[in-house]
Amino acid sequence: MTERKLRAVKAGEKAPAGRAPRKVTPKSVAAAARSGSRRQLLVALRNRIAEAIDDPKTAGPAFAALVKQQRDIAVEIEAIDAAAKAKGAKPPKSVIADTPDEAWDESMI
Repeated sequence: MTERKLRAVKAGEKAPAGRAPRKVTPKSVAAAARSGSRRQLLVALRNRIAEAIDDPKTAGPAFAALVKQQRDIAVEIEAIDAAAKAKGAKPPKSVIADTPDEAWDESMI
């Protein structure tokens, strides 16, 4: 297998012809539910709700409920992403954690 070397494309230069970029097919809600991943399920629900919101046949009360659900799901996805990002980052150092314990003198009580 030959090794590929990556480099930046210069201004005006086209990327070399090769394999077309992969298109990620969104999972159905049922497939996302079976995957066991909460984030995948939320993304599938978000996509399905977006389709219903875009449908001109969606009635007013249903439209309002779908918009609220869409907003709630977006918040949950952002929280999952933020938690994953924070998990990978180093926690901030604490002054207390680096301070040695002082000697205990019971006679001072």
